[in-house]
Amino acid sequence: MDADVVRALLPEEYLRRFLENEVREDERRFGEHRKVKVYFDPPTVGRSAVIVSFGQTNVVCTIRASLVIEKVIVTAPREFRDPGEHIKITYEDILTEQKERDRPDQRKAAASLCLLLKDIVASIAPDLQRTLAVHERARWRLDVALNVTHNDGNEKGAAIFALFLALLRMSVAGVSLSKEGEFVVEKEQVVKVIPDEQAAIFPFLFSVVQDKFMLTDPSYGETLQSTGTILLVIDRNGRFIIQQSGQKSVPLALLKECHLQAGHKMTSNVISFLAEVRANLKQQSFTLEFA
Repeated sequence: MDADVVRALLPEEYLRRFLENEVREDERRFGEHRKVKVYFDPPTVGRSAVIVSFGQTNVVCTIRASLVIEKVIVTAPREFRDPGEHIKITYEDILTEQKERDRPDQRKAAASLCLLLKDIVASIAPDLQRTLAVHERARWRLDVALNVTHNDGNEKGAAIFALFLALLRMSVAGVSLSKEGEFVVEKEQVVKVIPDEQAAIFPFLFSVVQDKFMLTDPSYGETLQSTGTILLVIDRNGRFIIQQSGQKSVPLALLKECHLQAGHKMTSNVISFLAEVRANLKQQSFTLEFA
């Protein structure tokens, strides 16, 4: 159909075609996600590491477990008080000077993301604190380091998925108490941090263009051109955590469309992908392509 005819009869479709040609830097369609690639380090008890790539955005997530023991001053039994948190998350985004000028609020955004990550961990592993507790005076603490080594947009989504996959493969050793009152790590007794084999989440990021269209998995340049973004973290049961950012509130119709798209991609792609990961835990790389 002639471009002038499309513009006259279907102005919104004409605008969509124009934006797909002019805005999407890699010629993806609006709802198309970049390839998701995952690389695992061989799993070891007490440590888990994964690299997740959303297109050119790369995030490294490393989790290490350390045994935290409370010193007892009095002999009377008392409730365990953890001197630290059961999970500590640090996040570092390596940006060029230009990107730092574009995003002066990067530190604030990183702190906000760490809080969001803790909420996500609580949702996928509600019994995490009990799982990590090994004795009334001892528990495992997980130190999570997230490093964005290359940022081409949707670094939050890549960080969330990397954390989930690292937790999925994470295990800690059992701990016993000797007759002398010392804690002994039993490496042959392994406890999975996320015991639920059905746990599944995936983060979907959408950027809003002209309050009419959404770009799935936006690149860095596409995010700069948007009026706002919607981060939607969805699980296999359709429950979700949502976070909006930008100068304007997102129209309700677009929010509903985001949820529909995410739900479809979750059931058609992500769940089967995670099933493959679980079935082949010794394999070191996986690639996910969205329909």
